[in-house]
Amino acid sequence: MLMLGNGAELWCDDLGIFGAAAATVEDVSLPRLRRALAAHARIWGEDSAKLWLSTDSPRRFNDEKSQPLPYALVLRNGELVLALAIEISDDEIAPSDLISVIEPLTDRWNADVLDISPDQEGSGAVTMFLRFPTTRRAVRDAIQLGEELVQALQLLGASVGPDWVRRALDTGLWDLLLGLDETSWLEAKRQHYREEPRDELNFASDVAAFCNAAGGLLIVGAKTKTHPDGDRIVAINQCPLPAGVARRYRRLLQKLVFPIPRGISISAMPNNALVDTGLLVIEIPEQPAELRPFFVTGSLVAASTHGAVIGIPVRHDADVSWMSPAALHARLRIGRAALGD
Repeated sequence: MLMLGNGAELWCDDLGIFGAAAATVEDVSLPRLRRALAAHARIWGEDSAKLWLSTDSPRRFNDEKSQPLPYALVLRNGELVLALAIEISDDEIAPSDLISVIEPLTDRWNADVLDISPDQEGSGAVTMFLRFPTTRRAVRDAIQLGEELVQALQLLGASVGPDWVRRALDTGLWDLLLGLDETSWLEAKRQHYREEPRDELNFASDVAAFCNAAGGLLIVGAKTKTHPDGDRIVAINQCPLPAGVARRYRRLLQKLVFPIPRGISISAMPNNALVDTGLLVIEIPEQPAELRPFFVTGSLVAASTHGAVIGIPVRHDADVSWMSPAALHARLRIGRAALGD
């Protein structure tokens, strides 16, 4: 039996392996768990011990029927490590390359990959063992690391789209964006739009063009280079994230785009090592049809913005163009006809 500091008592199976509902042990400190597993291993004359976790509720958990998560906490050579089970087929990435794929994530966690062991039954599966700081951390932190690793590895076999990019951003695997081309739903900027009228109108135009299409992602802090097929992300140079930067962009949208787009998310994603530097991610969801078209209200006159002029930016592939006067006139005529004018 394993007795933990939160009062939980865990029983091992016939192989001496412990299992538990994640909710039962999530608040247990990792140093305390290591000591408990080490005491168990000493009693049974073993040099290792394992705790697997399940998402089943404590009430429904059954150590014979509950499905384990793909990662577990293992006492190995006297230290507590995370063991991640990975299924790899012949046409996927080689096990030795997995370390470089998840390196941005392990760097953020200050974690090290100790080794990757193949499945003894020859199924093609491997187990990755990772060391990570456990001082003043609880099981919930290990669960978070495990989930981020699982999400990162799932990206390897998934098709690239807005959700894929968002997951790469959320898991800190920013380098996976390298080599992506700008598309109808993806735009990247090396640096912030400057606080001057021309750049502010450019920002409003970029967002409004996404609104007049099917939405998309605008990433500030990613450098692009022109290729024969268009602009391609070649570096994650990052950008400053001063206080109030997201508020500045929201105010520009309220000032320059009509109607005000719905559901836009503006997120500062700091680099953990440099909290005031990172990426600014602007996520534009697909807008309701009844709100379209979205206008940019303003024009440059003598280096200042005047709001008497309007235009409708439209995104075609990775380019932003403006609706021609003839197309705008035709749309207005259709609108008048619908109103019975």
